[in-house]
Amino acid sequence: MKKLVILLMLSNPVYSYTQETCDTVLSLTSNIMEVRQYNGDMVKTHKLMTGQFAKEVVLEAMDTPIYKLRENKQQKIKEFGLRYYKSCVSGDL
Repeated sequence: MKKLVILLMLSNPVYSYTQETCDTVLSLTSNIMEVRQYNGDMVKTHKLMTGQFAKEVVLEAMDTPIYKLRENKQQKIKEFGLRYYKSCVSGDL
C-alpha cells in the first residue's frame, strides 16, 4: 500500500526537466516496474495514476514480461527506470 501512495504522489505530469524532476521520473518508473515484476495489480495502478505520462509508463510496463528470478526482476526494474531517467536528463521526455 505504501508503494501505491508513493506512485500516486509521483504521478503528476512532468513539465520541467530539473534534476529533482528526473529523480522523480526515475523513482516513479522504477516503482511502476517493481509493481509489474512482483505481480501487482497493474489495472488498479493505471486507474490510480493521474498524469498522462504515468499512465503511459504503466501501459508500457504491462507489456513487459514478468521474470522468475529475483536478480532478473531487479535488473529489469533498474533498466526500466534508468531508460526514463536518461531520457529526462537528455530533455527527451
